[in-house]
Amino acid sequence: MRGARRARPDLPAAAALVRTPNSKRLAASRAHRNAQAAAAGVRGSLGAYREVSDNLSEGLRFYMSLQEAIGTLGQQAGDYALTRRLQRCAPRAAADAGADAGLPASLLSALLQLGWASRGSCRHGE
Repeated sequence: MRGARRARPDLPAAAALVRTPNSKRLAASRAHRNAQAAAAGVRGSLGAYREVSDNLSEGLRFYMSLQEAIGTLGQQAGDYALTRRLQRCAPRAAADAGADAGLPASLLSALLQLGWASRGSCRHGE
């Protein structure tokens, strides 16, 4: 057996079984890198969450102000339509009711606006 070689165990596998201070340091370093990577992922997710939250808040403020503006516009349009309707109906009502009641036209117009006087023959569609 002079020429026969002795079988050597696999050195890398054997080295993994042996724990040296250097291998413990490498394992700790690997764990530290993994923890840092996980922390970086959490920080990135937190940043994305804050960005989405800020965008939602800004959108909510926009739509609330839009709702307020639409309400104001609707109120102004209703007021304008009522004013025009009263302007069309006031002369007729003044002629109809003013002569009968003996009221001044300005007082009759104010009563019409408050809905306290009859509009006479004036209808909405006229």
